[in-house]
Amino acid sequence: MTDNKIYPHQSKLIFLIKIIDGIMITLSLWLFIEHYYEGGFQDHTIIPILVSVVSFMFFADVTRLYSSWRSASIKTELFRIFWSWFGAFVFVMIAIYFFKLLPGVRRLIILGWFAVPILLLFGFRMVFRSVLRELRKFGWNMRKVAIIGAGELGVNLAQKITSSPWMGIKICGFFDDNKEVGSSISDLADLKIIGTPEKLVELSKNHDVDQIFIALPISSVDRIKELITLFSNTTTSVYWVPDYFTFDILRSNWIDFDGIHAIGIFESPFYGIDSWIKRIEDLILGSIIMVLILIPLIIISILVKITSKGPIIFKQKRFGVDGQEIFIWKFRSMKVVEDGTNEFTQAIQNDPRVTKLGAILRKTSLDELPQFFNVLQGRMSIVGPRPHPIALTEEHRTKVYGYMLRHKVKPGITGWAQVNGWRGETDTNEKMQKRIEHDIHYIKNWSLFFDLKIMLLTVIVVLSRKNAY
Repeated sequence: MTDNKIYPHQSKLIFLIKIIDGIMITLSLWLFIEHYYEGGFQDHTIIPILVSVVSFMFFADVTRLYSSWRSASIKTELFRIFWSWFGAFVFVMIAIYFFKLLPGVRRLIILGWFAVPILLLFGFRMVFRSVLRELRKFGWNMRKVAIIGAGELGVNLAQKITSSPWMGIKICGFFDDNKEVGSSISDLADLKIIGTPEKLVELSKNHDVDQIFIALPISSVDRIKELITLFSNTTTSVYWVPDYFTFDILRSNWIDFDGIHAIGIFESPFYGIDSWIKRIEDLILGSIIMVLILIPLIIISILVKITSKGPIIFKQKRFGVDGQEIFIWKFRSMKVVEDGTNEFTQAIQNDPRVTKLGAILRKTSLDELPQFFNVLQGRMSIVGPRPHPIALTEEHRTKVYGYMLRHKVKPGITGWAQVNGWRGETDTNEKMQKRIEHDIHYIKNWSLFFDLKIMLLTVIVVLSRKNAY
């Protein structure tokens, strides 16, 4: 029988953690007001402190900070803490500014107000996780689970659990009607098929298993119904693992229609707070970059004007998010201008249409700089799948699997495909397929850190000057 001396009190523990978080935020803000704010702590200074705590709890609920830490890594939890406090901090700063809650507040207080609570919250979580890890060495707060189904789905689940020891989950074994599938679990040390699901019923009644995961394919729906009925006679928690591997899912999420649940198959990663994060990222970084490139924009504009006839800015119609038509801006680098709607000829190496200045701009990707205006307008993002001319899209949308799925997000100035060498000419379906595969990988695995990684790699790729002509 497992020793779960913490698990039954999980709701109380979460409440305690919320109290500790609130106390740490309160004490850190009180400290800065008392020692660095003119006049020290007064009755009216309690208002911004209370607003800070309440708004943090609100954003913590949005980011699901206080959901079970067993299913989230420490990296994920720290990420949620950062964005919860960032949202609360911005909200409080706006309140302080408009309602004059702390008149004459100095920059040191503002900096400390943001930094110190983050450090305290981070430190507490890391200590808390370390304590849990030590307790689990003695069998405390461990969950013992059984997996019904030793096929691909069950093996993938077991591999995920065994590769994440911080979850505090121990797999007692597989239970399957077909013993011949045992070869698929040969790579999982100490795990084997113990018997049929019927044998698991006895283990459940003896409280030797805390949780049961039914990992059978959708084709076994009748058997799944039987098992659900079978284990309804026990008190063990039973979970059904949806067979996602049957489908090529872009980005999955659950939606609820008044009690009827559905799983998203082709969905954008940018909804709820993630859409805010993405937009804030674009606005902040886009504004900083616009300030840095202002002088180069002016110089390049003059050079384009005096070196060849035609407009300075090249506007072309392309598909944006959800397939809506947008105009993207680039410095004109060719002698001819194609609208990209009905006709489009991809640039090739030593293309005679490219001007001498245009060749330099395209090689260094400086021709893309005006697209930061598109980013600030909200039509594009700094990172995302590169927008293709409409004519090129119409040519490939039925030839390349998943082509239109890249339009579930805003197009970007740079993307995962570009930093992996799939930029420039795509003269075959195979090349286009590789680009689309990388775009879909980005959508499936998006995170703020992934965006920052792509931006860094973009600088390296631009300096290497590969596949740009």
